[in-house]
Amino acid sequence: MAVFVLAGQTLADEDYRSPRAGEAYTGTVFGHPVTVPARDRTKNTVLDLGILWMPDGPEKKQLDPFVSVFLWRNWFDGRQRFRAILVGLYDDIRWDFLPTTAPSRCS
Repeated sequence: MAVFVLAGQTLADEDYRSPRAGEAYTGTVFGHPVTVPARDRTKNTVLDLGILWMPDGPEKKQLDPFVSVFLWRNWFDGRQRFRAILVGLYDDIRWDFLPTTAPSRCS
């Protein structure tokens, strides 16, 4: 327990702030210099392909391939957002919309 307390105190003394998603980063990782350029994260498309292997699994399910597509769009200064995970059997789609003006209220 004392090791975790001492390690946490050393990190707190350095005033380190984790880089935010999409920010540029320059530093060292395991003693090697690393430079990550800034990245625009308003539009992402990801294709995920893989195979699940269960050597001791059911006879017909020892190899199980999978595919999914992830879409992220954030446009019009953050006023509209779209997020979708497309798998085939179960899809998750979300669209957020922030109106440009606040609705008026009657007194």
